[in-house]
This record gives sequence, structure tokens and C-alpha cells, in this order.
Amino acid sequence: MYQQHLKDEKSTSVTDFLLVVIFLLLAIFMRQIVDFCAALPAPWRSLSQLILFILFVGICLFIYKRRICSYRYTVIFEAAPEGELDQYGNQLVWPWPIGTVLFERMVANKGKIAEEIAPNELIALVKPEANTIGVIAPEGVMQKPNFLNTARLTRFSRKTASMLIFARNGKTGYIYFHPDDTLSGHIEALLRAKREAQAGEDAGQAHA
Repeated sequence: MYQQHLKDEKSTSVTDFLLVVIFLLLAIFMRQIVDFCAALPAPWRSLSQLILFILFVGICLFIYKRRICSYRYTVIFEAAPEGELDQYGNQLVWPWPIGTVLFERMVANKGKIAEEIAPNELIALVKPEANTIGVIAPEGVMQKPNFLNTARLTRFSRKTASMLIFARNGKTGYIYFHPDDTLSGHIEALLRAKREAQAGEDAGQAHA
């Protein structure tokens, strides 16, 4: 098993300072802002209150996504090491089969699985600098009528994200995320092994 905890490694001092300033301004001027909105004639009164509410929700979402919520990526590429014990003193066994890729949404040290990709569902890993992987073009995958919803499981820009393509119940899905080189290497090795196994099965069927 390999895990990558995706955090914002950039300096956040400026962001934190701006957030503190924004909250102080809101706290100081909230009463004046509310009174100003209430004094406006209809329909501007309701419209301004709606805009104020949306602004407040947007700030809260920004704080949640950028300062509270993070992500952890896990790939099961081998069995648990021999001799590593679980809480009951037995040989540790992963609860997922080898080849599984997990995406967790983390709040503090607690994680909730946002997506679990089974080994037989993996199709391709498309890196941001690549336009195609094999014969799969990400643009073509996105245009298929039977695709699953896109999941963005990263704190950073989609433009610099890799895309994990998978198939489930006859539909194609894709997840934007930011794997490090080690995680990418494990996923590519799993995909390579899957292609080789499939090629071996096809060759066996051809000779049968």
C-alpha cells in the first residue's frame, strides 16, 4: 500500500491573513450591510440579501475546500508486509484487493472514501502534459454519452491535474487528482500488468 496525503504545501500566510481581514470586515460592517440591504426598495432589497447570502456561503466553501478539506490517495499495489500485525495480533490483510485505488476526502485526520476504483475498472492514467494514453483520448472519453460525472478530488487547478479513467456498469468515469511520481508509478505499473494479462488471455483464446 502507498498513500499520498495531498496538502497545500505553498505558503499560506498571505491567504490566512486575507481570510482574517475579510472576517474582521464582515464582523465590523455586517450590521451596516444588513441595514443597508433592508433599506433598499423592492426588488433590490431581496436581491441584495440574496447576493449577501451567496457571498457568505461562497466564503465558507472556499475556507472548507482550501483550508480545512484535503485529500488522501491510496493505491494497493502489493499484499501487506509479512509480519505486520493488525490490532488483534494477526497477520495484517488489506480489506481491498491488489490493484484498488482509493480517494479519501480528509477533514483534520479523519477521512471519508469519496471514490473507490476496483482493479477491473481501471482504464488509463492521463497526465496533464499528455493528450492521449494509448488509443484513449481524454477529450473523446468526455464526449461519450454514457459517461459518469467528473470528480475533482484535488485542491489544485484542473489544468495541472492528472486524470484517472475508469469504467463501471458500462459507463466511463474520470477523476481529476494530483498524484506524486510514486503514486503515478504504481498506478501505471498496475495498468501495464492489466494490459499484459489481457494480451495473454487474448493470445490464449486465439490459439484455442
